[in-house]
Amino acid sequence: MKKVPYRFWIAVMIFFGAYVNYALRANVPVSIVAMTRQRKKMEHIPECLRLPSYASLEENATDAEAVFPDLPDYGPRFEWSELIIGYALSSYYWGYITGCLPSGPVAEWVGTSNIIFWFTLGSAALNALCVPAAHFHYMAFIVTRFLIGLLGTFIYPSFQILIAHWSPPLERCKFTSALMGNALSSIINWPLISFVTETFGWDWGFYIVSFQIVLYCVFFWFICSDRPDLNRFISQEEVDYIRRSQMGHVSDIRLHAPIRRILRSRPFWILNFGHMGSMYGLYIQINSIPKYMSEVIGYNLSGASGALCMVPHLVRVIVAISTGFLTDNLIKKGRATKEHMRRILTLFSHIIPGVMIMSFSIICCNIVGVIFVLIGLGINGTCIATNMVNAQDLSPNFSGTVFAIISFFGGITGLVVPILQGFFIRNHNGLKEWGNYFYTGSIFYLFSGVIFILFGSFDEQSWNLPRH
Repeated sequence: MKKVPYRFWIAVMIFFGAYVNYALRANVPVSIVAMTRQRKKMEHIPECLRLPSYASLEENATDAEAVFPDLPDYGPRFEWSELIIGYALSSYYWGYITGCLPSGPVAEWVGTSNIIFWFTLGSAALNALCVPAAHFHYMAFIVTRFLIGLLGTFIYPSFQILIAHWSPPLERCKFTSALMGNALSSIINWPLISFVTETFGWDWGFYIVSFQIVLYCVFFWFICSDRPDLNRFISQEEVDYIRRSQMGHVSDIRLHAPIRRILRSRPFWILNFGHMGSMYGLYIQINSIPKYMSEVIGYNLSGASGALCMVPHLVRVIVAISTGFLTDNLIKKGRATKEHMRRILTLFSHIIPGVMIMSFSIICCNIVGVIFVLIGLGINGTCIATNMVNAQDLSPNFSGTVFAIISFFGGITGLVVPILQGFFIRNHNGLKEWGNYFYTGSIFYLFSGVIFILFGSFDEQSWNLPRH
């Protein structure tokens, strides 16, 4: 039986690293419902339920007569206003955006293993401290979440650097698909945190996430290293194979990122635009579609039908891993070029999901159509072979810096999405308003994909190996 190469376990650690770090984003939106007292809201009957032809949604539908009954007692409740809750939910992302720009160069210079281990472990400690912080004062909770986001911003650029040093060029898509551990985190941790909260109280929703992170860090400490030649478990044969395949592309010495040359590079800005489009669509999927299904279509997301919102995440994981293996194998066997695969797969990572988002303005209350659209959105998992891996194409040496910068701009779209959503439905929360919102979002998504297909570069740039 063929021996599993050691670099496979590095990819596994990247996968679960993305999993545990994304859990830090997923826990608060679930836990905060049990942490705060719900205020009675004006009754809102979803528009689809007011249409006679859709009155048969029955048990899956939101009860039009119910007015948000109090939840059972899951622990102490805080009298936080909607504004404070909004700050508590967004504080992670403010911390994330704050640290984006320096995160790549710092990770490249300090070393990825130290960054990933200590910053992830620090996030676990801060996440557990969220419980006493919330009891102390809401500002303490907000600051703690901000710090978790600040530490989290260093993780993904570090993963990119780890991929650059551990993956042979013909295995980069396989390695990059490991970043989709974040989608699996949504599938597992949302119901897990809900179960733990209902069983033991909301504070255990934080503790279960921290426990997973600490467990991950134990394995990471023994398995991972910055480079293959620094690892004590890998065979010399595999080290030689990786180094030969990377020769002339990846440097063993630490280099200062040529920031000015990167910022003057047209391929970098094309990548940035393509990444912003992909992230914009993802934030619509995460933030807007559950609200649309609940408040317009009338589906009760706390019931079994809430599983519908997990469909894109599940499809995304499956598509990403399949795409990674398929792409690398086709290129390795000479059946397709890297450039052709990147451009073709952008149709699936940007164009088809963009059309799917636009479809929400057409299908209206047709729940079968909604299911097909949700599956279509999951096809965005092919982004691991387009905008997610393009930093490796342009510059494996500075993939951390490149990814950090595009993450900054991608993070901004996460702030823009809820603002635009609020703008479109500010006067009326109905099909027409949501249709206009989805239509506008899809235009940007589609346009970014077209630009990436037509003008994107998939060749190593001259600034990857700066002259000394």
